Amino acid sequence: MNTNQTVAQLLMIPLIVFLLTSFFYVDKTPEEVNEVVVLEPIEVIRLPDDRGDLYVFMGAMAERESLNTPTVVNRYGYLGKYQFSPKTLWALGRRFRVTEQQFLGTEALQDSAMVQYLLDNRTIIQDLIVRFDGRWYRGLYITESGLLAGAHLVGPHGLRAFLDPTYAMVRNGTRYRPRIIDGNGVHVGVYIEQFSRYALDNLQ
Repeated sequence: MNTNQTVAQLLMIPLIVFLLTSFFYVDKTPEEVNEVVVLEPIEVIRLPDDRGDLYVFMGAMAERESLNTPTVVNRYGYLGKYQFSPKTLWALGRRFRVTEQQFLGTEALQDSAMVQYLLDNRTIIQDLIVRFDGRWYRGLYITESGLLAGAHLVGPHGLRAFLDPTYAMVRNGTRYRPRIIDGNGVHVGVYIEQFSRYALDNLQ
């Protein structure tokens, strides 16, 4: 093979490559090139509220709070089987503004106070119930019953502080974060988890 033939063959290589790539190339419109693939959101299957109704929930709460002892008063002065502070009872209305002895001696009144407190807190934290019910947060499955139990432990503001890291209150011109752990060292997340999945349809 002479030099002229070799040069000619080398010159043919770019042409062959061009023809091959042109044959297999598929022209794309700008829309096709920039197409965004939208993935369907993963649906989290809601767990059933199968642990019991309102009265089962209240019984479980009483057991956790006081071993279901209507006459107990703890070291902080919290009363009865649901461990209400006198201040909370006063805020619940005239019906519950009774003496300590009357409250401790009337179990039905304690149950009524618990129902009223749950109703009041449900109204106060309704936005949190709508936002979090049936969802996972910080590894916890959130339900209405768990949120209400958490509000019972640390109050609505403490519950809100747990669910919103930016939440703060103002007292005497000073911002502060509400507590998310009660006086006995119990974290609100414990109650949210322990008392989730109760059906409170008959809370009214």
